[in-house]
Amino acid sequence: MPSLLVVTALNLATVIPGPPASLGVFEATTLFIYNYLGVPPGTAFAAAILQHAIYLTPDIGYGYVVLLNIGRRSLRGDEKLAGD
Repeated sequence: MPSLLVVTALNLATVIPGPPASLGVFEATTLFIYNYLGVPPGTAFAAAILQHAIYLTPDIGYGYVVLLNIGRRSLRGDEKLAGD
């Protein structure tokens, strides 16, 4: 059940618009919840950073693929994007 508490708190904390990728908000919320659950602060901070990195990895990978695709279109002279 602790994992459910962490995920629920993160979802509620990141509903309010904030900085890109919720930097700071994500870590602070995770750190607070892990401390509430009795995890030592150093371990909680390391877990928060690692959890955020794992959470963002698919988005970064997808964005990289999209940018490569846009770059190829630009080199071919096809400036129109999919939505245009």
